[in-house]
Amino acid sequence: MKIGVLALQGAVREHVWALQACGAETVERRTINYRQETSGVVPPGCGATPFL
Repeated sequence: MKIGVLALQGAVREHVWALQACGAETVERRTINYRQETSGVVPPGCGATPFL
C-alpha cells in the first residue's frame, strides 16, 4: 500500500517513519495531485486535518 504524506507542515519525517514501521510504502507530496498514485494521504499538523 502506498500512502502519501502531505509535506507542507508538521512532523513529516516522523509520520513517514511511523507509516514505514507499519509496512506502508510512503511518498512525500507537496501538491494536492496525490490521489492517482496513492491509496491514502496523511496530513501532518493538526491544523490541516479539519480542512480535508
